[in-house]
Amino acid sequence: MKKKTVFLLAFVAFTILAVYTVWHYSPLRYLTKSRSQSGQTKIAALGAKNQPVIVRKKIPLRPETAVQEKDIPQPLIVLKDRVPKSAPESDEQKKLTADTAVKKNKVLVLQPDGTLSPKKKPRSVQPDDASKTIARKTEPASLEKKSGRPYSILLASCRLPQSARKVISDYQKVGFAPYVAKVQFKNGEVWLRVFTGHYQTRKQALKVKNEHHLSGAIIKKTPYANLIDTFSSEDEMKDSLKRLKDLGYSPYVLKNPANKFQLVVGAFITREGAEKQKSELQSKGISNQIIKR
Repeated sequence: MKKKTVFLLAFVAFTILAVYTVWHYSPLRYLTKSRSQSGQTKIAALGAKNQPVIVRKKIPLRPETAVQEKDIPQPLIVLKDRVPKSAPESDEQKKLTADTAVKKNKVLVLQPDGTLSPKKKPRSVQPDDASKTIARKTEPASLEKKSGRPYSILLASCRLPQSARKVISDYQKVGFAPYVAKVQFKNGEVWLRVFTGHYQTRKQALKVKNEHHLSGAIIKKTPYANLIDTFSSEDEMKDSLKRLKDLGYSPYVLKNPANKFQLVVGAFITREGAEKQKSELQSKGISNQIIKR
């Protein structure tokens, strides 16, 4: 039994060795090897597609001397011509130069005795004289400009005379001196405007309005009025003042720069309103003229 087993194992080993020997020396071995290598090459190629390509190139170094010469800033050289020093002038040259300058600035005139003498320049106007002349010319204009008082404070507008009288009475009790201007519009309506004061600027009128807490009042520029007459004192105009009040008007007094008292009626935004009142006053026998306050 043992002999059969030994022969069987020996036969299997011999068979394996024979098969290996045949395969090793046969063309089949090389065919199988080439196929396996080509498969491995393909796998390597597919894996190489995803890998970056590295190119290595040797870059020659620049000489250090060339870099240093180029990078170092070069100094800026400025060439400047030097002016040679002139020799000092002598006393005779200085005197000759001074005489030449004097002759250039002066105009010589031949005198009757045959000598040459410089021409006299006309006397110029002194600054003090010029300023006085300008002051004389501008003084009347500035005085006239300061005398204007075109701004008024509108306290109320009434359609009925009794309403206007009530407003005047109320404001007189608190120290105001209101006056009335009758205004007729194009549609035929007549309104009575109650004003107070006459001021040079809107700022002055606004100050009075705020000081007396006139919240409902309006500042108006009413430069046109009707001048009745000019008086030297308030006593002289008592009769004219009474006559105007008896006729239903509301006159007031303006003091001009010459310390004269002007008795006026009305306060209008446009000249047209003053023209209508002028005709009305003349129809009642009161002479007047239109002025700008």
